Amino acid sequence: PHIELSAEDVALPDGRVVEGYFQLNSRPSCAVVASVPDGRLIMVRQYKHGARKVCLTFPGGRKEAGEDLFETAQRELQEETGYAAQAWTPLGEFAIHANQHMGVCGLFRAKDAVRVAEPNAGDLEDMQIVLVSVADARAALASGEIGLLGDACALGLALSLAP
Repeated sequence: PHIELSAEDVALPDGRVVEGYFQLNSRPSCAVVASVPDGRLIMVRQYKHGARKVCLTFPGGRKEAGEDLFETAQRELQEETGYAAQAWTPLGEFAIHANQHMGVCGLFRAKDAVRVAEPNAGDLEDMQIVLVSVADARAALASGEIGLLGDACALGLALSLAP
């Protein structure tokens, strides 16, 4: 229910046609670089099977029917962490893979988040919500603890476009 495989004929800019080029697609998703009023970032520490290790990640997830990606970002931040924010900046929507597409990920920056509820992530297990300084997030990126490309990009964009 999460992934669709298709094949298409692709017309390249130089006129050549690649027949039967496979594409993987999934529902659009998002990631949220959120911070509390003192500037610390809200992150989640948990096992991620794609990376095959415990990683520091940003809250996020897949779009549900009837939502736009901003609504998804707001919902995911509150579900996973119990935090909500009023100040939001969209950082862009990006194809996940250069050639296979793999879906679109919307990245967002949220500031001055406050705890409004208990986390209710439902399907997630063994997750720890942590507040991390920007310096510690940069160190986690350098050490590989931020081990997913989407989270690395989200951090870089958030710090350069909406500090």
